[in-house]
Amino acid sequence: MKTTSARRTLLLLLWLALNLIAGTLIALKMQGSSAILWLIIALVTITLGVIFINDITQKDNPIQKRFPLLYWLRKGLVEAGPYLRQYLFAGDNDEAPYTRIMRNWVYQTAQGSRNTIGFGSQANMETIGSMIILPSTFTNTSTKKADTVGHGYSKVIGLHTGVAPVRLNSFIIISGMLYGALSERAIMALNLGAKKAGILHNTGEGALAKCHEQGGELIFQIGTAKYGIRNENGELDDALLKQVSHHPQVKMIELKLAQGAKPGKGGILLKEKITPEIARIRKIRLDQDAYAPPPTH
Repeated sequence: MKTTSARRTLLLLLWLALNLIAGTLIALKMQGSSAILWLIIALVTITLGVIFINDITQKDNPIQKRFPLLYWLRKGLVEAGPYLRQYLFAGDNDEAPYTRIMRNWVYQTAQGSRNTIGFGSQANMETIGSMIILPSTFTNTSTKKADTVGHGYSKVIGLHTGVAPVRLNSFIIISGMLYGALSERAIMALNLGAKKAGILHNTGEGALAKCHEQGGELIFQIGTAKYGIRNENGELDDALLKQVSHHPQVKMIELKLAQGAKPGKGGILLKEKITPEIARIRKIRLDQDAYAPPPTH
């Protein structure tokens, strides 16, 4: 141990002396940027030379003695390997016992940040031993067999209300997309598709138009503006509502209580965009902007 320490001390003194001599000679012979460049070259050369002498004179590590200088390159790569693999090469699920995804979740939780993770998974579900839970929301309760899932679905709405109940033969419904936002042909296609599929078609808040009358059963949506069932003051017209409720295709009425995506004034239909047909269907004026307030009044 004493011999090793003495040798390292001598090498350090040699390195300092050589750098001092080289620096003095360069300063006497050169000036400006060229002197700085030669000082850097001398420093690097002397440092590598001293490391070389250290490697071939030491007796503790045969690999270091056999491969001077290259030994330190390998040693640096070995020590930096875990960091390189972690940040450049390893996947988010490759590390053990805790993956990067797990660590990030712990960090976010400890900091009080939002720690929710989006849908999906980065884990390989096809590896041996993976456990997958398959949901079966609409399993046939009489058989409990997977091949009967979704068959014979039936949901009755309004059975105890005193009005004609509605039986749903499918849990799929065409959601509300109003005429005006969608073209006439698009609404016609949706309603024809609802008729063929035997499902309900939501009119959206834009009232009931002629293009909805293609045979598909409807859910009439009452929006916050009460389009199609309002009077000149924008208030609910009971006669128009009764007329809509007796339409043969209208099976249910949906009341939209609020629209959170439109705060402030709510939805605005500029008068420049109002056509005579839209004005007639929605019961609004051509010369005024139409407002759909955030809540239903």
